[in-house]
Amino acid sequence: MAKRRGFTLVELLVVIAIIGVLIALLLPAVQQAREAARRMQCINNLKQVALAMHNYHDTFGSFPSGYVDDPNDTGGVDGYGWAWGALILPQIEQNALQDQLRVGDQTVSSAVTNDLPLLQTTLTAYRCPSAPDPEINPHWNFGGENLGLSNYVGVTGHTFSGVVGNAEKRGGPLYRNSEVTFGDIHDGTSNTLLAGEKMLKNTRSGNILGGAVWAAANRTNVMGTVDSTADSVGSVLGATHPSHPVNGDPEAAGGSLGWVPMVFMSQHPGGAQFALCDGSARFLSENLDQNTLMSALSRIDDRLTVGEF
Repeated sequence: MAKRRGFTLVELLVVIAIIGVLIALLLPAVQQAREAARRMQCINNLKQVALAMHNYHDTFGSFPSGYVDDPNDTGGVDGYGWAWGALILPQIEQNALQDQLRVGDQTVSSAVTNDLPLLQTTLTAYRCPSAPDPEINPHWNFGGENLGLSNYVGVTGHTFSGVVGNAEKRGGPLYRNSEVTFGDIHDGTSNTLLAGEKMLKNTRSGNILGGAVWAAANRTNVMGTVDSTADSVGSVLGATHPSHPVNGDPEAAGGSLGWVPMVFMSQHPGGAQFALCDGSARFLSENLDQNTLMSALSRIDDRLTVGEF
């Protein structure tokens, strides 16, 4: 009777080693596939945001305000105002939520007191699937309360200057009480950024960037600092800056975290995704030139030629 030959210990170890190598090769591919799917969902969200703003324009004759300066709201330090994310709720099929919040009919301060759970609603339309941020933003303080987190902010222009006076000096399509129309975008809608990504913190350095909320902003024009949780429009707006590129770390760039509430930041390797004023959305590399190209893309009327990007 022939003897049955089994695996030797060496053969078994070789098989295990081969399986380990195959798993090591497979895991990055699986992770890349998952990130590709998440990035696709994120860019679809931004397209929907842009199309919602187009529909808002069709209804009211202009893009929504970046945020509304409501003199009747005296909450917080300088009062609060409804932001673009609340203004376009009907356009992202959230009519019931806007009706319940009575956006525009009641102040944000009143909503914080009476309808806080609604303000803390998680809206997938405003969330990047790749971002590890919590459902409620712990950074921005509205009357002692925190609101639902968003990963998308409106583009208010280039540089973080103009902390006193009108926010439109930054040149972007969304700012305090803005009513920008297609006709105002002289640089072309396909060459002008409308909204982009922002995260609660830089995942590489751990520095807090503030992230965003979808409902409201402090109605001051102050850009804010990393230490401030109230006096900033950084809760709903972002700006490009020559020293602080997309996915950059302001502390590493200039030794100051003063302007981090305005930095565009994503979890996507190599850059972040943006919606444009023509209704499209695309991924922009973090290596794009900040002084010329990003400056031109973030302004509606600088009359500068924009090449391939």
